[in-house]
Amino acid sequence: MIKTKVRFASYLQEITGAWEEAWQISDGSNIYELIDKLIACYGKKLEDAIYGEDGEQRPGLRILLNGRDIRFLDDEKLVLSNGDIVLILPVLAGG
Repeated sequence: MIKTKVRFASYLQEITGAWEEAWQISDGSNIYELIDKLIACYGKKLEDAIYGEDGEQRPGLRILLNGRDIRFLDDEKLVLSNGDIVLILPVLAGG
């Protein structure tokens, strides 16, 4: 089993009730399998916060794996390792 930390920023803390949690996932799992596990635990509110109606990651949300945006990582870099830190972060904009 792989042990990771997941951190939730902003309004995601209201959905999960936590800033940081420790999670375990099977060896060889990738970030998307962890996200599926989080959604299974926290339900539709978290799913709607992460994914739009088209099933794609919301443009106003970033998922970082060890400080790197997963949208720009190759598939082999999305496989989780012991001690990885995942941050799910809504992007704030203003004017």
